Amino acid sequence: MVSSIQRVVTLSERLLREEIERTGFPILENHKVGLLYGKKLARLYGLNVQ
Repeated sequence: MVSSIQRVVTLSERLLREEIERTGFPILENHKVGLLYGKKLARLYGLNVQ
């Protein structure tokens, strides 16, 4: 069985890849976008945002 944390990590990685492909942002910008999505997902799943 996949844990909630594993699902969040998998989903955030997928979203980051999609964002990279969609926007073509430089690497640093992609990282910032990934952090934003990660924090949103953490809140959604009731996990520690930090």
